[in-house]
Order: sequence, then structure tokens, then C-alpha cells
Amino acid sequence: MTANVQKASGYRWLIMVVFGMVTFLVSMGQFQPSFFAVNVMADFGMGTSEFALVTSSTMAVGIPIAFVGGSLADKYGIKKVLLIGLILTTIGAFGRYFAADFGWLLAMSMLMGIAGAIMTANITKLAIAWFPPKQVSLAIAIMLALGTLGIAFAQATTGLMFTDYHQAFLASAIAQAVLTVVWAIVGRDRAISPSEGDEDVEPQKGGVKQVLKSRNLWIAGVACLVYTGFNIVLSGFLITALVTVWGTEPTMAGLIASLATIGAVVGGTALPPIITRSKHAKLLCILIPVVSAALVFIGWNCNVTILRCVFFLLAGCLYGTVNPICMMYPSVLPDIAPQNVGKAGGVITMVMFLGSLIVPSCIVTPIAGNDYNLMVIVDCIVLLIAAVCFVLLPSVSGGKSHAKEQAKDSDGK
Repeated sequence: MTANVQKASGYRWLIMVVFGMVTFLVSMGQFQPSFFAVNVMADFGMGTSEFALVTSSTMAVGIPIAFVGGSLADKYGIKKVLLIGLILTTIGAFGRYFAADFGWLLAMSMLMGIAGAIMTANITKLAIAWFPPKQVSLAIAIMLALGTLGIAFAQATTGLMFTDYHQAFLASAIAQAVLTVVWAIVGRDRAISPSEGDEDVEPQKGGVKQVLKSRNLWIAGVACLVYTGFNIVLSGFLITALVTVWGTEPTMAGLIASLATIGAVVGGTALPPIITRSKHAKLLCILIPVVSAALVFIGWNCNVTILRCVFFLLAGCLYGTVNPICMMYPSVLPDIAPQNVGKAGGVITMVMFLGSLIVPSCIVTPIAGNDYNLMVIVDCIVLLIAAVCFVLLPSVSGGKSHAKEQAKDSDGK
């Protein structure tokens, strides 16, 4: 291993944490309104569909931004592109605090999602550039888990820390501004070494065509789409649904929702490295959405509080692995060259964020309306589509790995 790699290895953990905090703060800000859903809907004149649009808009902006952010990072580096995104996100966070109507709230919520879209699009690119092969899946899982942890943090602490949503919005904006300054100071770029046979691939025009023609990349994106939409609905409405349908005390409802999210953090961090090394990786990936959906359905219909907590915690541990596993595909698919990993990540992220808009606003809430029992059923059916995607995808444990090529190139120098 060269001196450059050795030097980078000591810095990679700081890069990983700061990079992951981008999605932590975006997710936290996105789900803060959920605790004050009744107040927010009343003050801004919204119904459930409009509220779902606001909570999903932070991710929906990733539809146009993700691929552009991944492509620009391939050309100019992650640090500069993400810094611009963080500045725009900070403007959106402060703008949301001053929002006076639904349109303004929606626009600022969308602006808040720019940094998260850029970060998610480039998460695989950063991981294989900074981490040795055995740690790539773990690094991706941790960074994505920080986003899920942001949801859990919002669910568990918003009601305890703030008396109204204005205070929560201001705190989120200040934290976002601090993170922008931190990334400007500590952010660095590190190149990915090309794999053998990839050196002649034209980095921009040819790269875009190569990425867009990858069938399996789009299928992985669809798996992320249905999972993300499922999670947006569950995280956005579970607290209100438990209070409304089952008469659960609001604080306990927040605890149950946060347990599912904490489970997703734990499972999404610990399980992907194990699954990707398993000989039965494909089968496990297929079973995870099926078992997760069953656990959510059982947990929702179980009126024993302690058992409901257990079911949602276990469900979170399983469904939290879907996105980290899907984000591994840009590094293992043979038709994706290393200089195009950012673009490939952008495609998956773009499709994933499309799910945050389509599933809640165009599928689940139009079908279920205010019927929360039906909402849970439809949401679970949506998650099952991810199992179909994994049937069609190759095993994530197979194929080439750009991380391995990176290590070979480093050792050979």
C-alpha cells in the first residue's frame, strides 16, 4: 500500500462521518413536521395528500438533481459540488422557517433536499475511493444509516425539544449552516483508479450512454424507489395513525415509530456487509422485503404495546438493508466503469427519489385517503415490489468490484 493510501486511510472516517451528516440533517429536517402534523396541516391549509407532498418534496428534488450531481462530481470532484448543494440547502432551511403559505413551504422544503441528493448520488463513489474493499459495504451502510438515524432523531426528540414547529425549523437551519462550514473545511476529493480495460472509456458522453444502458442499474433503482416510498409513508404517518386509530399516547407513538427507524439504522449498518459476503445473498435480498412487510402488518394490527414495539423494531432491522445493498450495485456491475460510478449512483438516487414523490402522493394516499388501516396494507404491498426486483438482479456478492481494483492498483504501485 502506498503512502498516499496510508495517509488517506486515517482520514476516511472523518470524511465518512461529515459526509453522512449531510443526509442526517436533511432527514431530520424532513421529518420534523411529522410530530406537528396536525398543526402544520391546519396552519398551512393542507390535507393528507398535501402534507405527504411536503414531507416527500425534500427527496423529490433529487429526481432532477441526483444524476446531474453525480455527473458533475465525476468531472469536478465531490467537495465542490456538495458544497454548492449545502449552501442551497441551508438557504432552503432558513426559508422554510419564514414560510407563510403552502407554496413557499413546499418550495423551501424542496430546496432543502439538494445536498442530500448530491450526497446520496456519490455515496458509492466516495466509499470505494476512500475505503479498502472489505469496508466499502460497511461505509455505505453507515452513511445511509445516518440518514435513517436523522429520521429516528426527529421522531424521538422533536416533541421533547420543541414546543412548536417554528422552533424545530430554526434549529434545523442553524445545524445545516454549521455543517456547511465544516464540510468546506474538512471535505477532500480522492480519485478512483480505473479497472483494467476501463481506461479507454470516454468519461462524459460515452460514460452517460454506458450508464443509461445498464438494465440492472435501473432495476436496482426501482428497488430503492419502492423502499423509499414505503419508508416515507410509514415514517410520515405512523405517529398520527397510531394516535388516531389505536388511541396511542403521542409520546408512545413517537417511540414506536423511532424504534422502527432505529431498527433500520442498526440493521442497515450491520447486515449489508454480512449479506454481501454470503453465498445466499440473492435469496436473502429477496426474503428481506417479504418478511419486513409481514412484520409491519402484524405490528400494526397487534394492540399489545410491547409486542408492537418488537415487531416494528424487527421490521426496521430488515427493511433498512434494502437501500445500502442497492447502492452497492454501481461498484459491482460489470458494465459500469469506475469513472462513471458517480453517474451510476445518480441514476439509482434519481429513481429512488422519484419513489418519494410517486408512492406517497400518487399511490398510497390517493388509494387510502384518511383510512390508516388501508394505508398500511397498500404500503406493505409496495414494499413487496422490491422482492421482485431482487429476483431480477444478479447477486450483489458477485461481479467485479471497483474497490478491489482500487486496492490492487494501490498495492501494485
